Amino acid sequence: MDRTELISVLNVLAGGKDVPVDELDSIFKGTDTNKDGKITLIEFISFFREGLEDETASDNHKNNNYSKQNSIREELEDETELDDEES
Repeated sequence: MDRTELISVLNVLAGGKDVPVDELDSIFKGTDTNKDGKITLIEFISFFREGLEDETASDNHKNNNYSKQNSIREELEDETELDDEES
């Protein structure tokens, strides 16, 4: 896949929106690991797999933070209930 084909694919993935040129260049350079001016299917999939793994890690981090917040909230509610019972 050359740069023009990559542009077409990325525009489709972006829902028909034009992807900015500097972003395209960055993606192309980051994806063309052997620097031959073309992107193989393996390079393309590897690039997007890394992006998905980053998103998954970010989602897991957010979920962990959410769980911690819920635990803290539950502890505070329990303490408040105990205070109310003592009063």
